[in-house]
Amino acid sequence: MSQVDIKNSLTPEDIINKEREQLETQIRNAGNWFFWIIGLSTINAIISVLGGGWHFLIGLGIIEVSATLPLNILIITYIQIAFAFGFLGFCAVRRDVWGFAAGMILYALDAVLLLLFRDWWSLGFHFLVLFFLYGGLKANLLYNKYYSQNEARETRLAKAKRQIAGASIAGVMTGVLSVITLFTGISHEWMDWMNVAHIAILLCLTFGVFKKNRACAILLFCYWIINSLYNQIAMTGAQLNTAFLAGFLGASLLWGFFFYLGILGTFTYHKIITTAVQSVEITNSPEQ
Repeated sequence: MSQVDIKNSLTPEDIINKEREQLETQIRNAGNWFFWIIGLSTINAIISVLGGGWHFLIGLGIIEVSATLPLNILIITYIQIAFAFGFLGFCAVRRDVWGFAAGMILYALDAVLLLLFRDWWSLGFHFLVLFFLYGGLKANLLYNKYYSQNEARETRLAKAKRQIAGASIAGVMTGVLSVITLFTGISHEWMDWMNVAHIAILLCLTFGVFKKNRACAILLFCYWIINSLYNQIAMTGAQLNTAFLAGFLGASLLWGFFFYLGILGTFTYHKIITTAVQSVEITNSPEQ
């Protein structure tokens, strides 16, 4: 049977399903680039710590720059970056547009860092990866436009749950990193008691977000912003290294982004659940 015969034998539903599968594959392949970035960046970090003179071009430049920092700070930096790209990749392969958009912004900022250090080969490969990520973003937008209408409620609910999970994991991660600062001597002694209180508040509010509590999601975001601003001002007054202050600010904004997603997720979740319950009540209500 010729290709023309095969094409003519396909029903409109078959053509739609085939095009849908192609978009899903393109989105999934593009999203997997986030995991390649983290994997190769991990290898680059190990090579840099061991004093190697080469690196993978796709890896993150911030990891190599951070390799000159003390090992405990390097570990904390890597954990934050790995979580960010890993979670964005997880969301991207599940067709969340914001996962692609946020990941591209972070990777583009890393490309700017390479530009400052004139690492032209790595910069070129960054643009190549950004091109593939853009292809995934474009495919995701097309998918949402043509194929997500019939599964709108299920898709929005799944997205809300991922946002809540991301905020919950971010809360636990920031709590763990705060514990590490207490036991590695990164924090100043006069801040130790504040760190203990910070960890307690952070974990309590995080548990509330995990239970899909909207008030806890708002409080967690507001508390994080206030606490980050306070710490930034305190460390600036302590005249710490400029690169460290810039890194702290970037990490604070990154975690704040995930906490903001927690607000969106909890409100969307309750809106969908409330609408569904109301629909069931109307359907089951006796006729007047």
